[in-house]
Amino acid sequence: MPTSRALDVTPPVNSATMRAFVHWIRAAAPYVHAFRGRTFVIAFGGEVVADESFLGIVHDLNLLHSLGIKLVVAHGCRPQVEAILKQQAIPSRYAHGVRVTDADSMRHVVDQAVTILKHRKVSGLFTTPKLLEALGEKVNLHEAGIRGVFCGGTTMTPQHVRFLVEEVLENRIGFYPTYGNTLMGLAASVPLLPKLLGLHGTSHSQIRNPQRSCQRN
Repeated sequence: MPTSRALDVTPPVNSATMRAFVHWIRAAAPYVHAFRGRTFVIAFGGEVVADESFLGIVHDLNLLHSLGIKLVVAHGCRPQVEAILKQQAIPSRYAHGVRVTDADSMRHVVDQAVTILKHRKVSGLFTTPKLLEALGEKVNLHEAGIRGVFCGGTTMTPQHVRFLVEEVLENRIGFYPTYGNTLMGLAASVPLLPKLLGLHGTSHSQIRNPQRSCQRN
């Protein structure tokens, strides 16, 4: 009676497959020890998420996590947003490769973000001041599980930073302001952590001058 070949049979110790595997483990071991406990920031566009090979990337991310590497994954969503706007008969407009987000588009982006916050475990946001303010009007970000916000734009004045920290985040969420955009570059400011923002006294000097100790990336 013919039997199908078992896929989970371990190759013989002296086989070419096992020797190649051992060689790979030995070559990777120094890097595993060097980066265990470190944080990797991995960014990719929404096209990658939609690609049929994305499952392989997920397996690679799981492997990195299993090796003790902390991961921060930042993915785009341009194709997904375009598909949603197309369903709603809303045209997509771009200027120099950057999306022009009008009021109609913003409403759909905010609705999608709120849906994700309600049905997924999310602890950090990478956003713009306007989008953060719009999200804050729809959902309590702290109750939704958000504990840190990396926020950038060209409207990051001291007054706007104070408004976002005190009114939108209610002095309960870590805030990491930057000034600039992806075209001109970003200047990172001093993080404003909850313990500095009212839980143990507000750090007025940081809010008055949020660009202190900025570094150009």
